[in-house]
Amino acid sequence: MPRPHRVLVVDDTDDSRQLASFVLERAGFAVTEAATGAEALRLAGTAAVDVIVLDVHLPDIDGFEVCRRLKAEPAARSIPVFFLSATYTDLQASARETASWRSLASWAAWST
Repeated sequence: MPRPHRVLVVDDTDDSRQLASFVLERAGFAVTEAATGAEALRLAGTAAVDVIVLDVHLPDIDGFEVCRRLKAEPAARSIPVFFLSATYTDLQASARETASWRSLASWAAWST
């Protein structure tokens, strides 16, 4: 039996993080959670994750900066990052600036 894909869900809002985790777990993903950018960077470096779902607005380091730092690390550079935000209106442009813009459908098709 193949192992489930491992997802790191990063969101400082407990309800949002828990909802995303619940949906992903019900879909068969193994989920690890982080509430801050620093925690996300630490977990991305120590936990073997296949993809990161990242909130833009975090209390310590914004999601775009977290993504830039991840993409600067050779070990984390290839981990796809999906931004999740309820308030950011120009998400696509900013995500492209961090070289992380990907569609969930293309990642799911590639990873299966």
